[in-house]
Amino acid sequence: MAEYDKSKNLDDFWDLSELVPKKKIYTPTKKSVDTVEIEISPLNEQNTQNKRNNDTQLTFSDRGTISRTVTYDKKEDEKALFESIEEYCVNESPIHKVTIKKHRCEYHFYNEFRKKAKELRSAQASECEYVPYFSYVPQYDQLNEKQLSYYLWWRKNFEEGSYIKTDYSYVLLYVFELINIGEYIEPKDAQYLLTEIWNVYHTEFPSLESKLSAWICDYSLIHKLSPPENADSRILKSETALKEFYIAMPSGDPQKCVRSLIKYCSAYDYRTSKFAAGENRELFDKHVFSSLVYAWRNFDGGKGFLSGFAVGDSRMSREAYAGALCCSQEKYRIEIEYCSFSRMNELRYHIGDMVKYAENKIRAAIGVKSRLMVYSSDPDLYKVIDEYFAKALPPRSKAPKKAIEKHEYDVLYETPKKEFSLNDAKRIEEASWKTTNELVTAFEENFEDTVKEEVLPIKQEETEAAEESAETTLSDALGELLGFALAVKTGDKAAQDNEAKALGKLKDSIVDEINDIAVEVIGDILIEDGDNGYEISEFYREML
Repeated sequence: MAEYDKSKNLDDFWDLSELVPKKKIYTPTKKSVDTVEIEISPLNEQNTQNKRNNDTQLTFSDRGTISRTVTYDKKEDEKALFESIEEYCVNESPIHKVTIKKHRCEYHFYNEFRKKAKELRSAQASECEYVPYFSYVPQYDQLNEKQLSYYLWWRKNFEEGSYIKTDYSYVLLYVFELINIGEYIEPKDAQYLLTEIWNVYHTEFPSLESKLSAWICDYSLIHKLSPPENADSRILKSETALKEFYIAMPSGDPQKCVRSLIKYCSAYDYRTSKFAAGENRELFDKHVFSSLVYAWRNFDGGKGFLSGFAVGDSRMSREAYAGALCCSQEKYRIEIEYCSFSRMNELRYHIGDMVKYAENKIRAAIGVKSRLMVYSSDPDLYKVIDEYFAKALPPRSKAPKKAIEKHEYDVLYETPKKEFSLNDAKRIEEASWKTTNELVTAFEENFEDTVKEEVLPIKQEETEAAEESAETTLSDALGELLGFALAVKTGDKAAQDNEAKALGKLKDSIVDEINDIAVEVIGDILIEDGDNGYEISEFYREML
């Protein structure tokens, strides 16, 4: 045995190379890696058919392909999953047919919640202090004693019309309770409470806005209820899937039909007009609505102004209470056939133009000279609207000028009433010439000492500036709107559109702004509606 040399192997302790696994030496593959050119030809019908046969061989395999066919019948599948329990037709609504289906497969996740909701429905509440509560999916078993007491106290106040402080989770828990207690509350009462929750809390809790409006729609369709009477008009904007549920179209009642069309199917809202404010608001509300009702009753032999619109039915299938805590007993699938009025752009613009035309008539009656642009052309329909305003709101006539009142001191300045006398006229003329001679004689002595008045030449620049002062003032006042006014002056509609796009405003609003500025500068409006669009009167054309 060789003697260990301690001095020579002193650092072997730190040498880790003996402990590391040996690296494998890389050897290139023995297969050929040369580039080979292959040709791929398109498969014709015969080759495609052969590929589908079982004789086709898989690559690198001795087995043939196995043909498997998957059959799927949607109707049979739906029958296996759902059971149709009710089908009914809806009258006086864009919704024509509703089918309610029940899931054949039940679940029991929320049975305890439903049971607890029924127990607490008749629970008594007493006044207590506010206790905060938060949960993404609120349930009764999450509440402690103080939170449960406050929930019952808040619920009691809400149902009595008193809205005390609360949290989003309390409100959501109450919504889940109304959905799940079923026969323990009248459907009409539950619908009213759900709608009132939306009216009161949709601004404070924005996440509740769109969800609750859809749940109200589901609850109403399941229980065959008409749209809630206490629904705010803003609830329609949050219901994006089925706006038609909130649109009432009662046959034989044009007032409700027109009110629904103005609210939900109009591309223009007259309430946004600056003239429909203050003391004029009541005037606009009355005559816009009444003129369209008159047109509905008298246009096209009483068929209404929608007689020319042919609308096909749309179909929708939706799960009830999507995203809500809902027990199996209250979970349904709803299939709806309806006429999609709110998605018809042609109808929306047609109703919007009728509202604009009615507003123009009201503007004329109150003395506003600017007008809204109406694009649709149906002279027969507008004649009917003209008939209404000729009776209900005739154009304002000019008031007669008031007689100038005479005062007692005016008598002192009146000329004496006497007959014309030629002798008196000669006497006055002689006295006048006598006075003239005396004045001329008196000033002849000092005539040479008088300073001759120097006639200064008037500069042409000052004359031009004086003549153009009004022009410069109006042009400067218009500022960035001057380009649009010049386009109106030349009648270039393309330039008008380009200027409106550059300003980022509607042409009607630009015209209103220009006329407001013109009234302040020159005392009259500058742009008016003409036969071929906007025009500037000849009197003011030279000022631009």
